[in-house]
Amino acid sequence: MLLDFTTGDWRSLGADHVSNPTWSRDGTHIYYDAPKPIRVLYRVRVSDGRIEQLKSLEGYPSTSYWWSGVALDDSPIILRNLGAVEVYALELERR
Repeated sequence: MLLDFTTGDWRSLGADHVSNPTWSRDGTHIYYDAPKPIRVLYRVRVSDGRIEQLKSLEGYPSTSYWWSGVALDDSPIILRNLGAVEVYALELERR
C-alpha cells in the first residue's frame, strides 16, 4: 500500500508478498523480492502499479537470510548470508 501524504489516501500497487521494499533514486519505482516457491526480484512503477519481473533467483541456494536492495544506478542487488563458514584474515603492509 502507498500513502499519498497530500490527500491522505491509500492506494494498492498490486504487489503481494513483498520483502525488502526499496525506492529507486528518482522515486518512480519500488524494488522488492517475493519469497514464493522460487524467490524473484521485481519492481513496481509507482505511477500506475505496473509490475516487472527483473530476475528469478532459481538455482541460487536460499538457505539462511536474504536481503535485496538497489545500487546507486538502480540495478538490483542481493545479499545472502549463509553463516560464518568461511572466515578470512588479511594482513596489509604499509609501503
